[in-house]
Amino acid sequence: MSDPIPVTCPTIGLHDAFIATIEAYPLNRAELAEKAGVSDSLLSRFLRRQTDISLAKLQRLLEHLPDEAQQHFWQLVSPASQTEQLSLQKTTLMHSLRQYLQQCSLQDFQEFLGVIVKARETVLKN
Repeated sequence: MSDPIPVTCPTIGLHDAFIATIEAYPLNRAELAEKAGVSDSLLSRFLRRQTDISLAKLQRLLEHLPDEAQQHFWQLVSPASQTEQLSLQKTTLMHSLRQYLQQCSLQDFQEFLGVIVKARETVLKN
């Protein structure tokens, strides 16, 4: 007989995690509902704990949240080690940084590079 596969249980339910995420990242709920193809009234009732929604609808709502909000949600439902959390934070930061650098002005880009150079000089001096 093989060893049992360890199972980790969520630290918080999906419903509670979604509500906590929406509270932590205030969004235009009507816009979120529209993008996800969910009625605004259904989303409102779900957030007030007056109804449940299907996993498919929850998934569509999650897909239309900002990356940081999605990360927050998954951290709530997935107990992860500190190393895993740091790795996830790094991934999210790098994604956000790439997006910012692709959209920022040349002046902002140059200022950002200056900050990196100064930070690296400080590290090398120590």
